Amino acid sequence: MKKLLALVLALAMALCFASCGSEDETAVDPEDTSTEISLIVDGDIDDGGFNQITWECIQNFCTERGITCGYFIPKKTDDEAIEKTVHKSIKNGGKLIIFAGSTFETAVYDLQKEDEKTCFYLIDGVPHDEDNNYDQTDNSIGVLFAEEEAGYLAGYAAVKDGYKKLGFMGGEKLPSVKRYGYGFLQGVSAAASEQGIEKKIQIKYTYTGTFSASNDIMKQASEWYGDGTEVIFSCGGGIVKSVIQAAETAGGKVIGVDVDQSGLSECVITSAKKGIDSALDDVLKEYARGNFIGNNVFKYSASNGGVGLEIDNARFNTFDQAQYDAIFEQIKEGSIKIKKDTEVDKIKDLVNKKIKIEKE
Repeated sequence: MKKLLALVLALAMALCFASCGSEDETAVDPEDTSTEISLIVDGDIDDGGFNQITWECIQNFCTERGITCGYFIPKKTDDEAIEKTVHKSIKNGGKLIIFAGSTFETAVYDLQKEDEKTCFYLIDGVPHDEDNNYDQTDNSIGVLFAEEEAGYLAGYAAVKDGYKKLGFMGGEKLPSVKRYGYGFLQGVSAAASEQGIEKKIQIKYTYTGTFSASNDIMKQASEWYGDGTEVIFSCGGGIVKSVIQAAETAGGKVIGVDVDQSGLSECVITSAKKGIDSALDDVLKEYARGNFIGNNVFKYSASNGGVGLEIDNARFNTFDQAQYDAIFEQIKEGSIKIKKDTEVDKIKDLVNKKIKIEKE
């Protein structure tokens, strides 16, 4: 299965993409009109997380093989603006377009059918129309991660490590972000039950509506820390910069997301991770062999090592490797059932009576 997964992922990316900047989008190099592989992102490219690791993986691959690449950030995220950016890239010689995030699902749904010669690789999503009718063609690949499992591990570890006042600050209210949050709540609830905690654990829960850092987000995070919140799970790309800034000022702690973000600040105690780099590496290597396995959706979870919690560079007080291995194995083997965002109507249904959620 892993070999097949690798085959698929590598195929999609190496087929190329092209374009230069315009008033409608920004690119890594406006003077370069021939980018063989292109990345389309929603948010900051240097977010220290999802976008950045995706771009770095593509850059490394292309540099080693002498392939041109570039990234593009549409100024608007509606399908028309996204498709306009993609069409320009194709016109300038692009053959593979990689999309970072479920923001692009509906745009890819149309693009894959309009241009059968171009390959489309959607990370964190599956092509569907506005009515949630899913469909794929032979020139598109989707990749999904079990973020709820990584979120569960983060919430579980935080409570086991002694934290009782927590916060979840998601970016845009997209499926992948919601899965992180829903898993986080369930992990907190499970650990609270195991610990036999009598006083209720408090969780502040919100979505910022953006993946970019801002003074407003820093202010909100500062208010949370000032109100007693001990650690915030920052789950939204570049917003981690704002949360970290607030944490460093207030003496609070942060849980990172998507990749190991321990290098961003001493206040980052761990990160809920998913194998973005592995997914890209697998696909790109297969692409180099001239293969592309479209009309497929590949899934990464604990069962195949696709998600996890940063433990090597963690800054826990007491939670250790043995505890992590034990809970991870239970998730991996399926003895712990974690609900996804599509399985509940209200977040309060994810926790027991020991948890008090303040939704903002």
